[in-house]
Amino acid sequence: MASKRVVPKRRRRKSPVRERIGLRAYARRRGVTLAAVQRAIAEERITRGKDGKIDPARADREWERNSRPRPDGSAGDSIAGINRQKAQAELELKLLDLAQRRGQLIPLEIHERRFAEFVGRVRAALRGLRGRWPAHLIGIETLQEGQIRLDPLITELLNELAGVPAESERGAA
Repeated sequence: MASKRVVPKRRRRKSPVRERIGLRAYARRRGVTLAAVQRAIAEERITRGKDGKIDPARADREWERNSRPRPDGSAGDSIAGINRQKAQAELELKLLDLAQRRGQLIPLEIHERRFAEFVGRVRAALRGLRGRWPAHLIGIETLQEGQIRLDPLITELLNELAGVPAESERGAA
């Protein structure tokens, strides 16, 4: 009699049970707020199981596939994104402080005062021109001749405003 050969039954491999976690745990794992996870579920960007828990690997894939980047380039509710924005703001403040210490920036109040002084000087200089023009304009017959006579006066006025010494002062220096 031939013996029957016994073949052991193959054990059926169980598919690996994926870890399922709660919403708060997934939010911590993803680096976002609980509200962001709840919003993603409400908007059906990610799904959760019948037990209410989330398969993090699946949810990560769904999150990436179904979420669109924000137009402002921010990371949205992500804690990492918020920390990046905070670090960027701190860096910008430090750079501004350094520029001010190097004398590359001036306080707005000083700029406003200097500008007001400059406008006052321009106003006074333009009013002072009225007294100098008539002597130069007597006897002109054409517009071109008037422009030629006024050009040196205008140049002198602009040089005064810019702090450039007059030619007579430059020759004496």
